[in-house]
Amino acid sequence: LTATVQPDRRVVLDWSDVENADAYPVYERRTAGRVTTVTQSTRTSSPLAPGDYFYAVSAVVDGVESQRSAEVKVTVLPEGSTQPPTTDAGSEPDEPVAQPTRVWDYEDGKLLPPWSEVHALRSDQYRVTTENPYPGTTASAEFNVRRGDTGWNGTVGTLRSEVRTTIAESGSPGEGTDQWWAWPTFFPADFNWDERGQGLIFTQFHQTSNSGQPNIHFWSDVNEDLRLDVRGGTGGRTSGDAQFARSYNLGDLALGEWNDFMVHIVWSSDPDVGRVEVWHQGDLVHSANDATLYVGQSAYVKQGIYSAAGTYRQHFVKHGPLRLGDSRAAVENLPPLD
Repeated sequence: LTATVQPDRRVVLDWSDVENADAYPVYERRTAGRVTTVTQSTRTSSPLAPGDYFYAVSAVVDGVESQRSAEVKVTVLPEGSTQPPTTDAGSEPDEPVAQPTRVWDYEDGKLLPPWSEVHALRSDQYRVTTENPYPGTTASAEFNVRRGDTGWNGTVGTLRSEVRTTIAESGSPGEGTDQWWAWPTFFPADFNWDERGQGLIFTQFHQTSNSGQPNIHFWSDVNEDLRLDVRGGTGGRTSGDAQFARSYNLGDLALGEWNDFMVHIVWSSDPDVGRVEVWHQGDLVHSANDATLYVGQSAYVKQGIYSAAGTYRQHFVKHGPLRLGDSRAAVENLPPLD
């Protein structure tokens, strides 16, 4: 791969063709920005804002994407300036690329590990599948529930097919801990949550106590809206005892496609200190201060499906790799899975 900056601030890319390739996804990264798919074979960009850009390309043959090329760096200067030379392919960026502190993925075809436990009544409620994986990966985790899937571990009145990890693996969040999380979730095109007054939870950050309502959970209501609940302060031992509790509607879910989520959490039992920011499909859809931690407790992450009983349908969701990091740059560059 080579890249040349034109006087009008367009970048022209050139690469060696691959036999029988159907497309060439081009990936662009700013020095401290996310990786995005720029095109599906176009070799000339639109005029770019001044700054450093890093490019890589891969080839798709028979629906399978190859490994990406080495990155090429270009520096775009304001129009009319003399553009500096392009660096050679394979040169390193000016600064180290931030890495996640932990990744839960399914490339080995297993749920345990990376997760520590599975919570489901039937063994066919969960699986690792290679069907329609998240781009840049080879496998994802699929979960399902249907009417009657209650009674796991003696619980009553709830449907569940989930995986969970430990508090330590979740970074042992405490007062003032600052975390970034990112993951993709796939909802089928015919996804239709049919239980009014209840919701399907697909990702939750649960307090130390195994009873009570979780600190933070993402869910869908009967309108297939993306919903967020945040709780904290005192309580966290029984349902409804949270000192502070807020619920937000973040807009529509994308059905029949992968939903990209990135979440920034500042953990605190103080509603003036705790904070949650949510990006959905690359757009900031929520940013607010709230109590995010119960006094004296930590939290761990769970994914899959959890809901109150009452559905008349069988429901499916899939999750791709989950990333935890201490900065935005450490988690936002999905794909690929490093």
